[in-house]
Amino acid sequence: MHIIQSKTGITLIALVITIIILLIIAGITINLVVGNNGIIRRTTQAGHDYEKEAVKEEVTLILLDYTSNQYQTNQDLDSYLEQQVNEGKIESVEDNGDGTHTIIIDDYMVTIDDETLEVIDITKAKARPKISNIKVVVPTDGTEAKENEIEVGTPLKITFEVSLEEGTIEGVNIGSLIDGKVEYTTNGTEKEVSFVITGVINGEKVEKRQKVSIEKYYQKSEVEASDIAKNASKYYGQLVTNYTCPSNGVGAWRIFYADENNIYLIADDYILADDVPQSPNGLSVYRNSNFAVSMDNSVTTNNVYADETYSTGSKWIVQNSKAKQWISQFINNYPESTNINIRATAFLMDTNIWSSYYAGAKAEYAIGSPTLELFCASYKDTHQNKYVECEFVNSYGYKIKWSNETSYGLAIQSLLTNGEFNSIYVKSDQSKVMAMALASPSGQFAQFLARVGCGGIIYTDGSYNDRQGLRPVVCLKSNTKIQKTVNGYEIVDET
Repeated sequence: MHIIQSKTGITLIALVITIIILLIIAGITINLVVGNNGIIRRTTQAGHDYEKEAVKEEVTLILLDYTSNQYQTNQDLDSYLEQQVNEGKIESVEDNGDGTHTIIIDDYMVTIDDETLEVIDITKAKARPKISNIKVVVPTDGTEAKENEIEVGTPLKITFEVSLEEGTIEGVNIGSLIDGKVEYTTNGTEKEVSFVITGVINGEKVEKRQKVSIEKYYQKSEVEASDIAKNASKYYGQLVTNYTCPSNGVGAWRIFYADENNIYLIADDYILADDVPQSPNGLSVYRNSNFAVSMDNSVTTNNVYADETYSTGSKWIVQNSKAKQWISQFINNYPESTNINIRATAFLMDTNIWSSYYAGAKAEYAIGSPTLELFCASYKDTHQNKYVECEFVNSYGYKIKWSNETSYGLAIQSLLTNGEFNSIYVKSDQSKVMAMALASPSGQFAQFLARVGCGGIIYTDGSYNDRQGLRPVVCLKSNTKIQKTVNGYEIVDET
């Protein structure tokens, strides 16, 4: 008997059939994944739909903010949307002229109805230059700028990278563009910088606008009187740019002194004789015009002290001047003095008439010139190793000395005249006056005031008494704060 064994295996026909089946399965799978209605397409579309919904929600919230605040601000839609551009919340906005606006946000063009404030269309924006890796650095050391840590006026460098798919970057409106990197250094005054990147795709010009805010990097801290007093060398002599008063007689004001409660400003220059207020009974200071140099700023109080208003001298100051603390040494020890110089002092310390000219809404009072005590207090804050001291010595008035000397005299010299602390103590220009009058009586004669000469000498004798200038001082209201600006400091508006 023969046993017949069968041989098994894959025939050529079976192999072909298997391959065909696999191809069919592969085709079905590929179609499911990448076909017109495939998984990838549907996933991509779902992603786009999600993005569009997110953009729509973002725009809706922006418009809701507009409607909720419109009653209070009375702001129209155009200015509001432009504000959103400036704040970087939307990229750009265009009035279509048909009752709609189109804004670009997050690479989408969103059209809104001006009347209903509803989103009526959302489409993907056309290709534009892309911006990445925006940095703001300090040019001097290359460190990255940090918010609220840069001193106002310091230039900052802005850098970022630009690219354009299927196109070519052409240029930038400001700064430099090298190998796809933009660099621009500010001048320290800008609050924000607006860049426009241009490119070309298939012969068509495209652009991308980018705002970079730099205001947030600059110091916004506010300082009050006590802060200034603790760091006098930093603040004394600095301009305060937004202090205004009824008179135009002072072109600029500088910080002169600060204590725990108040900041004092001094006129940056001598006022004209025409800008000196009259005494209560209408008497005016004399203008000195009989000298070779211009004397429009040079005055003498030889007339106004005769106003009977000031006939009680020290007593009048105690009863009427808001600045009496700054001549307390003399009036406390000589409360009955009616000398000529204390009556002239009363005129300079008449906070009623001087305030009507120089005390604005932010000031408590004004006087015609610093007192000797106020001058010494300010000078001591900025020269703690060697400063000026004053003391009443007799019924006439004060004498002075350096802090390292033992006895008081009629004059001391060597105050710097080279613009130290922006010349709040000594102005060396003698073309206008020979000295700054101080609202304090001289200790040598009953008819003269103390003064600071243009050559850096403080006098309490009587020479050149008729060639002096006045620099009003204002005491700002308590709790007044200031903050740094590009051009100096400004009073913070608390209202």
